[in-house]
Amino acid sequence: MMAGKGSVMATPEKRVEHVVKLRPDLCSLDIATMTFPNYAFVNLPVHLERMAAMVQAAGVKPELEVFDLGHVG
Repeated sequence: MMAGKGSVMATPEKRVEHVVKLRPDLCSLDIATMTFPNYAFVNLPVHLERMAAMVQAAGVKPELEVFDLGHVG
């Protein structure tokens, strides 16, 4: 999936780049797609899987941020 012109969406690799570089003990991994007044924060399942794999490969434990029962599935 590619972001359209003018989009501020980042690739999964870009979104976890700092985690892979800094290697903290754990990091947040937001599960849900969330909407705000002026933008949406999109989390596709395939992107979440890639980000989780990248942080785990870096030795970082992902902390799953679940805000609603529907986010677990």
